[in-house]
Amino acid sequence: MSISLKCKNEMQRYFVSFTSKISLHNVYHLSPSIIKNVEINTCYGKNKLEYISYITSISMNSLQVVANDKEYVTSIVKDLNAFIEKNNLDIMINYGENTIILKLNPPSEEKRKELVKYIKQECEKAKVTVRQIRKNYNNKTDKNFIKKDIQEYTDEYISKIDEFFTHRNKVIMEEK
Repeated sequence: MSISLKCKNEMQRYFVSFTSKISLHNVYHLSPSIIKNVEINTCYGKNKLEYISYITSISMNSLQVVANDKEYVTSIVKDLNAFIEKNNLDIMINYGENTIILKLNPPSEEKRKELVKYIKQECEKAKVTVRQIRKNYNNKTDKNFIKKDIQEYTDEYISKIDEFFTHRNKVIMEEK
């Protein structure tokens, strides 16, 4: 594979990873995909949440997690709380014997503005990373036509990041 295609592939992988991370911050919809891969500490070691429970969407902003074993509930709640805190998500947890309900709190105007500011910062960091990928691949070649291709890929992914931010900003700031 050529240097320029390797560069494009690395930029693509980074962009997908970046957008997945930012997409966790959805202010109006709570999807099972957000939590299904959370690692839960059980007496058998770490397991993904989707392997030790049933996760269902009960409304646009609520999920129900039913533990396969009620012994898991405490661990699930603890590890979900850690995940929510680490990712700065505005989700409330209620639980009973073997059922856990997650509810996305409706965002205030201030919270939405904070989220847009956070996403803008993350987008700027993503652009820096794309430029660093460009630099790394430019250092691997002295051929101008390859450097030109690499610059075109850089411009493409910087543009995709800008488009992603514009879309996320619009979605977050609209009142529901």
